[in-house]
Amino acid sequence: MTDDEFKTLYAEAFCLKKAGKFVEARECLKRLALERPDYASVRGVLAGVLFELNEFEEAATEFRATSRLSPRSELASLGLFHSLLRIGDRAAAIAEMKRFTSLRESAEYASLLSEMREEE
Repeated sequence: MTDDEFKTLYAEAFCLKKAGKFVEARECLKRLALERPDYASVRGVLAGVLFELNEFEEAATEFRATSRLSPRSELASLGLFHSLLRIGDRAAAIAEMKRFTSLRESAEYASLLSEMREEE
């Protein structure tokens, strides 16, 4: 796939996502992720689409890949955290929170941590 073809398909996938056509967007993004597995933004958008489709285990896999490729991405980390919670892996979700907050501050994680403490 040429760079131009990649960019065109990525733009199409993004438009599909924005239009709420998540199944179609997922298929485009999976193709792109296979073509360029180290392209963090594709993996992140794919993860978000999978989350929207309630495919939380696969979303967690993609958010984890995105976090590995872009460790300081708060969006990827929060997506991984919420995906892990949805599949019932609270310990891994907390570990991800700790990993991310060891790299940088996060008002969102601070708020989530406060909420979690209140629930306990």
